[in-house]
Amino acid sequence: MNYQRIYNQLMERGKHRALDCYSEWHHILPRSLGGGDENSNLVELTYREHFLAHWLLTKIYNEGRGRRAMIYAFQCMGTMGVGDRMIASWQYEVAKRVCADGWEAIRIARLPYKERNKIANKKEQFSKRKARQQIAKQQEEFARSVRIAEWEAKAFGHKLHS
Repeated sequence: MNYQRIYNQLMERGKHRALDCYSEWHHILPRSLGGGDENSNLVELTYREHFLAHWLLTKIYNEGRGRRAMIYAFQCMGTMGVGDRMIASWQYEVAKRVCADGWEAIRIARLPYKERNKIANKKEQFSKRKARQQIAKQQEEFARSVRIAEWEAKAFGHKLHS
């Protein structure tokens, strides 16, 4: 399998789109291998894509210092506080979304009373139709995540755990 080609395609995809969902910045050439923080070396990826990008880097850099650095970076992403047990990309994505939602709730809670009320009033103004659309979108995203997880499990020979 040509991991470099897949990685390059993922990076190109990230360069030429605007995300309206949760995302993370990824260094195309990792800093540990000499990459910098300039815009030309940064790409915005979804949490899942970011996880997969680091997995691909462990396959591309398969010897020496680069390999050790890529494995370390991937392990930092993949353990997410569950000890030595690696998690799947869809689990990583779900965990990151939950964390992001939690930080947003903390940010709102720290606002002055009037500001919190403005936010609450705006949220109440969502119509039932908008709420149904959001629920349908979330259900579609979840179904897509499940299909991708099943594909990954099949492709990499893993069993899905509930």
